[in-house]
Amino acid sequence: MVAQEAAVEAIQWEQNRQDRAIKDRAELTVRCAYSLEERAAELVLCREDIFHWLDNWCWIEEPRADVQEIPFLRYDFQTEFIQWVVDNVAETLGTIKKKTLLIEKSRDMGVSWTLIAVAVWYWLFHNRSSLFGSRKAELADKLGDMKTLLEKARFIIRRLPEWMWPIGFDQKEDMGHNLIKNPNGGAITAEASCVDFGRGDRKLFIVLDEFASWPYDDAAAKSAGGSSSVLIFVSTPKGPYNKFARMARGEDDVTPLIKTLHWTQHPIKAAGMSMDHAGKPTSPWYREQCNSGTFSADDIASEFDLNYAHSTKGLVFPDYVANWHRMKLIPDERSPIIRVWDPGVKTFYVLFCQVDKDRRILCLDEVCITDANLHDVAQEVLRVSNERFRRFNFLDCGDPAGSRITNSLQESPEFETLRDEYDIDIDVSFMDGMRSDLKVKSRITAIHNKLRELNARTNTPGLLIDHERCPTLDRAMLEGYRYKVDKHTKRVSEIVDEEHPWEDAVDCLGMGILYKLGLGTNKQGSKKVEIEKNVIRWPGQMRRQRIV
Repeated sequence: MVAQEAAVEAIQWEQNRQDRAIKDRAELTVRCAYSLEERAAELVLCREDIFHWLDNWCWIEEPRADVQEIPFLRYDFQTEFIQWVVDNVAETLGTIKKKTLLIEKSRDMGVSWTLIAVAVWYWLFHNRSSLFGSRKAELADKLGDMKTLLEKARFIIRRLPEWMWPIGFDQKEDMGHNLIKNPNGGAITAEASCVDFGRGDRKLFIVLDEFASWPYDDAAAKSAGGSSSVLIFVSTPKGPYNKFARMARGEDDVTPLIKTLHWTQHPIKAAGMSMDHAGKPTSPWYREQCNSGTFSADDIASEFDLNYAHSTKGLVFPDYVANWHRMKLIPDERSPIIRVWDPGVKTFYVLFCQVDKDRRILCLDEVCITDANLHDVAQEVLRVSNERFRRFNFLDCGDPAGSRITNSLQESPEFETLRDEYDIDIDVSFMDGMRSDLKVKSRITAIHNKLRELNARTNTPGLLIDHERCPTLDRAMLEGYRYKVDKHTKRVSEIVDEEHPWEDAVDCLGMGILYKLGLGTNKQGSKKVEIEKNVIRWPGQMRRQRIV
């Protein structure tokens, strides 16, 4: 009862604080409207002190409140956080220093609004540029959608008095998609995750939002590092194996400065806080989240507790254990190398694998290129083939769709071009006779059967992946390839979330297994997964061998 009363008092305290701020801001706005001296003084104060500007002029949207436009009012943890960011940015100005900042946060701590506000302040008063990245384009910017990062910046700017805007600024001309331009220099931009993320003009700082969910995280971080001296990685945990988790736990080659923003630092969420029987912090707000039915145990672990080990939901291959499979693999010289091809509009993926003498699948190398040009992919595949597997024969197989896909720069289907121009003849016949609705299911089944197959002679599973040579496939198996999760009920469906490049990598692995072994396991296997009988017909396994 005491805890509940504390929570109610905290909410009332916040409401009173907002009411006072709205009144004070209204009075300041009126004074500045009628006095050029007041305006000039405010511009000087705002330019010199970010907190003065935030406390008096910055507004944000809160759709859950009765009045949705509310003043940006700092809590103590936000004041410390903003000062930390500004101080680290300042230390790099005019120097060759680089800063990597990592922010691990609980859900709904206002981090996006805070960083956007900081970017607007630098843009408004110091003509500085910043870049905000998200895992998907529709999360980075969408005009009119306040859930996107750049629309938050537009909201803050539109709510300012026009006399505070940069000289010559026209909101219709200077606030386009993915771009907010200051006519006097500087811009706030947005971009989706890709291997070349952030490449281009220099930025004061770059924010990589919800980075734990990014595909191409290693490549994106490396690319962004060439465009700014300050990289800011922000995320709630999404499993223990991505780059964000490795950086946070000191297991990566990048050692960041870390700021933890936990819900217990928020005065409203932490009101009435105590410890439960396990010594874990709890409060009326926290218990409400746990009991609402909105969040699963995985969600609570990820979005509130910042638990890396228990924050992955909807895994397709929970039996793929990193410590068991992540090892250097040596190809078996008695077996050909299988190159599995999966062309795509966004991602072109090729897997180099092999069935060794023990009928294990060895995943030895990969080529993964985004926004791919077919000829660049072919040349890279031939380079890897020549450098790593010069003495081997090659078998090529792939998605039958590749025999129909046409590259934008050519007229012939891609597999036809590979055959005619590179002498790479890709077999698609092994997928003949398979119902289209079972193709994904059969690939997953084949992978599951190999994961659960134990080879008695080597005491190893039937599937081994070299994580150093196949980082995309390894990440897909560990956490990237998942079943869709309903955003409302949080229930895991039986439909795979078709997100690149994870889908491409796993599809190639599944096709490689089906191509040589079909669905079955050998006699030493256990827990064999079945799918509907009599729906898949397998042709003979004799294939034409090729030498590069």
